[in-house]
Amino acid sequence: MNLKFLQPNETYLVGVSGGPDSMALLHILVTQHYSCQVAHVNYNLRNTSLRDQRIVEDFCNQYDIPVYIKSIDMKPNANLQAWARQIRYDFFNEIVTTNHLDAVLIAHQKDDDIETFYMQKIQNKTPEYFGIKPINYYQSLRVIRPIIHITRDEIVEYCRLNHVPYGIDETNLKPHYLRNRVRMELLSHSVEDKEDLYKEMKYLNEKIDEVRSISEDFLMNNSLKNGIKIDDILSHSEAVVFEISSRILHANKGKCGYFRRSTIEQFVAWLHTSIDGDQWGIRQFIIIRANGRIILRDGIKMTDFIMLDTPNSSGTLANYLFSLSEPKGLYYIPLEDSDFPIKVVIPYPRGSKIALNKGHQKVSRFFINHKVPAHLRESIPVIINNRGLVIGIVGFYTQVRRKHMQHTLTVIK
Repeated sequence: MNLKFLQPNETYLVGVSGGPDSMALLHILVTQHYSCQVAHVNYNLRNTSLRDQRIVEDFCNQYDIPVYIKSIDMKPNANLQAWARQIRYDFFNEIVTTNHLDAVLIAHQKDDDIETFYMQKIQNKTPEYFGIKPINYYQSLRVIRPIIHITRDEIVEYCRLNHVPYGIDETNLKPHYLRNRVRMELLSHSVEDKEDLYKEMKYLNEKIDEVRSISEDFLMNNSLKNGIKIDDILSHSEAVVFEISSRILHANKGKCGYFRRSTIEQFVAWLHTSIDGDQWGIRQFIIIRANGRIILRDGIKMTDFIMLDTPNSSGTLANYLFSLSEPKGLYYIPLEDSDFPIKVVIPYPRGSKIALNKGHQKVSRFFINHKVPAHLRESIPVIINNRGLVIGIVGFYTQVRRKHMQHTLTVIK
């Protein structure tokens, strides 16, 4: 069997469970004279866990392969698969780093690849990659899957012909997890049906690569600093427009981390509907539309605010007039004497909470619950009392609980 993505001058850690896939991979590595070490995690969740550990240890002892065993005596509190995966990959990462190895090898095979794609299909997911990536990273750990192109049946036959020992995880046939249910469903599919799924997956990944390539070329020749013609962006396919938009936002995200798909979709919608003078942005940056182009400028770097020290105070902020003497306005915020002095601030402070009819809630969650687009949240003034509690948000005054209203802050646009 041919292995992919490996270099003869590298030394690898092999994640070996004791099942047919990982034992076949380890046997191939040994017979083809690759330099490797082995890691095995025993979660002690099955009666046959120790059997699998001994299969791995005996094989490594026979071929004089360094083997590292991690035995877990705790039980997961939440998602079993996520818990087990973190333990496993943290263990791999520790060994690779300590021993200065080149990567970890994982024995995912072609049927795993198809199962993952089938799960993505039935869940209507639109991932960055369909199926399992042959090479990816866990933190700084390079993860390689050298037998991702080989089917489960081919692996089992290899083990039979070469007398490779292995154990069967009986829980793989229990329908507790979606992957197990998908695996059992695909057992009823013909070889041809599964090959059609595989070809579909490959085609979709080729389309993803094409979209990425077009988007990269476009942004290499167009810069937000100089302005990008909106019509040039929108002349592409829907998928390319989304990818270009995603890259524009993530390239300027600052400390934002990442943008949800819904936020990118909001930006795309803004590209379609905005007119010159409109702007879209968050705390880190603002994109302005001018002369049919989008241009980047720095976002709100410092907090802007006004103080209202007494019930006779007034002030302006972000094109709003805040007054305690005007009888008519756009919004009305009820106040108590004990609130003063109050601060009207934009954008809302990170971690701030608002008083509601039932307890308190983070302002960020309040905006999410009220479906306020991310790029608009930063431009909405909030009113904060002298105890640091948000007691009003412009446009949402009716949500605030006030027991003894003594004053009314009128907001005029």
